[in-house]
Amino acid sequence: MLRPPPYQIPLYWQLFKERVDPVYKFLHRPTVERIVEKASLPNASISPSNEALLFAIYFTAITSMSPEKVESTFRDSKDNLLARYRCALEQSLSHAGLLNTQELGTLQAFVLFLICMRRNEDYRTVWTLVGLAVRIAIGMGLQHDGTKFNISPWAIEMRRRLVRFHHIQ
Repeated sequence: MLRPPPYQIPLYWQLFKERVDPVYKFLHRPTVERIVEKASLPNASISPSNEALLFAIYFTAITSMSPEKVESTFRDSKDNLLARYRCALEQSLSHAGLLNTQELGTLQAFVLFLICMRRNEDYRTVWTLVGLAVRIAIGMGLQHDGTKFNISPWAIEMRRRLVRFHHIQ
């Protein structure tokens, strides 16, 4: 089983909010809160995009912690949890159709994955994948100002936050 136990999902979200969200502000907390609440229910059915986003949250939360803190919090090694959630995140991104996605949550999950990869992978690999993220964003039309597309102010702001991530890389 690659998912954490349902009772741990709010803990991962809390760790993410404390340790990752203050630096990378491109998730809408109330929206993700609803996803976390639903995922915390036994046998919850989650969309592929939301599943990818949740695995990205688990992966980034663990990445942001020291090995000792991971061990004391989850009674498992950091290396083991990172391997588990990386595998699950990669699978969920594939299942969510990353290369052809129009789902903002799928792209957000991929960007979180890239943030973590910068700490642990060859720079050239990450650089290549950032190019992929940019092309996916262009395919979604994120390079255009959302005010011209008759979309909600919330959607416009989420698009802007994600596009800003590329500019700080």
